[in-house]
Amino acid sequence: MTERYDVKELKSILKDYVKETGSELGKEILDNFDRVLPCFKKIVPNDYQKVQDAVNHFEDSGSSPQDAEMEAFKLLFS
Repeated sequence: MTERYDVKELKSILKDYVKETGSELGKEILDNFDRVLPCFKKIVPNDYQKVQDAVNHFEDSGSSPQDAEMEAFKLLFS
């Protein structure tokens, strides 16, 4: 997991989980988050990854997130 949004979402999910369950393992993972982060893998369908890559490209080129999504859709599905 290298995308900043994915890392932020994972950490948020873990925090919510620990809050709701009191999980000691969850607490340990959060306490060592940077060290254990490489142990997590994000599994996504190939087509979804293509869309995400295209959206990131358009956002990096200065498009707003909404415009980047539309441009990626046009590029890949037109």
